[in-house]
Amino acid sequence: MLTLPKINRRTWIALWAQDRRRSRVRAAQATLLPAPVLRAAYPDLLQWDWDCANPYQWNVYVSLDGGVTFFMPGDYWTSGDVREFAPDGGSEFHFIVGVDADGNEITERSNSVRPDDAIAPPVPSALLPGLLAYWPMDEDTGLYNDASGNENDLTLNGQTLEYSMGKLGTAIVSVDYTSNLTAPVALSGNFSISFWIKTAQENFFTCLSQASAGCIGFLFYGYSGGFSFQVYTGDAETNPNFIQDVSSGGFGPVGGTISDGEWHHVVGVLNGQEASLYIDGVLADCVTGEFPLIPSTNPLMLFDNNTCLGQTVIGSMDEVGVWQRALSGDEVGQLFNNGNGLAYQNF
Repeated sequence: MLTLPKINRRTWIALWAQDRRRSRVRAAQATLLPAPVLRAAYPDLLQWDWDCANPYQWNVYVSLDGGVTFFMPGDYWTSGDVREFAPDGGSEFHFIVGVDADGNEITERSNSVRPDDAIAPPVPSALLPGLLAYWPMDEDTGLYNDASGNENDLTLNGQTLEYSMGKLGTAIVSVDYTSNLTAPVALSGNFSISFWIKTAQENFFTCLSQASAGCIGFLFYGYSGGFSFQVYTGDAETNPNFIQDVSSGGFGPVGGTISDGEWHHVVGVLNGQEASLYIDGVLADCVTGEFPLIPSTNPLMLFDNNTCLGQTVIGSMDEVGVWQRALSGDEVGQLFNNGNGLAYQNF
């Protein structure tokens, strides 16, 4: 007959507690979600990305001794669907962790950062000179206001376009090929156009243009594996400066693909000697030559579904600005603002 050893009450409680601790460790090791990657954002913000299921809330811990020990102040938490937190000051180290409704940690703890370490945006130069129109895309009516005060409001043609969260505020979303927006803006000579775009579309699409039949004028379009700002200046047989469709083996400023479902900043610049394309603050391509742009009789069009390519982008556009001058590379960088965008009121 098997005889079990006698265990006193104190030993039994110790063994029970040890087993509980081991069970919790095993459960945590099996179920903890990955650690969010925390980053400092200007000014005095904590931001993070999260692709897994949202926790019940995010707890925020702070250290007052240079990262040796951390504690959680009573109000240092935010909802699980939020990706930003503003602590009281930015000189101390912080980390975040996701918890369930009972306060149990369900994610690994993030890295620790100091909000003060965020890179401040460059001091804006005078971006207002030459600005013809600026559309923040934050209106919800049939006419979309020109924030520049030049009264170049957008007009909706077709069915109502939708709204969603934008790069800054809200953005206008095209979900089919039936609608576009037009503006009473006629460009010639030197000009620049800046906008943010978000799409996963990979086939041919036009997102913004001022072009008539035969593609005379200019347009921004995407295609499988690339994105282009094209300036058309006449018949290729009579005008040697005609910029051909890049997809047919021609030449022109071309950038990498933007069709990854993320926000990208695009700027096209024409200055009479150069046609340049910037993507996400970086000069993607520049073509030097003579570009006597032949103005189109058509209006400036967003979500273009009427010109040479005949298919608009399915996706979102935000913060569209038009200048009757060539922006500099530094000014393009200010608009990109380290990927954060620059609101019109900060010009």
